[in-house]
Order: sequence, then C-alpha cells, then structure tokens
Amino acid sequence: MPYSLVTKADSGIGGVKDLREKTVAVTSVGSLSDTELVKAAADADIPYKGLKVINGGVGASIVAAIDKGAAAVMVSDPQLTQLVHSGTCRIVWKPDFDYVSLVALANTSWVRTELDPGDVADGHGTLITGL
Repeated sequence: MPYSLVTKADSGIGGVKDLREKTVAVTSVGSLSDTELVKAAADADIPYKGLKVINGGVGASIVAAIDKGAAAVMVSDPQLTQLVHSGTCRIVWKPDFDYVSLVALANTSWVRTELDPGDVADGHGTLITGL
C-alpha cells in the first residue's frame, strides 16, 4: 500500500523542500513509510537527515501526530483518504513508481528444503532466514 506525505491544508508548506528542519511523522523509523520519506527527500534534493523524523504509529496515532505539531505525516489509506477528503490536509508528495509490498512468511525448515534459491536470485525478491 503506497504512502503519501500530507500536511495541513493551511500549513504554507508547498513541497518536501519546505520540510527541512521540520518534524515529519512516519509509522516507524525503518518502516516502508520511512523508506518512502527517504525517496521523497531525494526527489526534492534535500538530505533526509535534514528532516526531524519521528515515530507516529498507525491509524489514529499517525493522524494525531499532525494535530500535535508534526509539519507532515506519511500516511496510507484509509487515513490518507480521510485526511484529504475532510479538507484538513493536502498531499505534498506521492510515489511516482509502481511497487508491490508483499511479505511471505514460511517455516525455515520448509524454505531450506522446498525453495529453489533461483526463485529469489533474479532480483525480484529477497530471502531472509533465521528470524
């Protein structure tokens, strides 16, 4: 599910460049929403480290982050639709790429005996074992 970066409708923030040195909430640092924030910063040619990134949580917690002072939040649906359609927020960045966010979990012993390493060696997947 793609994430988009939203700010309050009346924030005066015109784009990601305006977020330099401002607080931006993601669901969790290191998560997909944070990875997309890294991409948004790169697209705007500003250093990710120039943003004050905080953990905002999910659902009502991430929505509350913008009410508690975050300049922008990285959200996905249904919160994205809720914030934009209410008129309280507007999108300042959305992904310009197609991607699939899918994680498959399997017993490690099954993976070792049943999975052909070539299935993930073509760059379309990653195999992580021992978790």
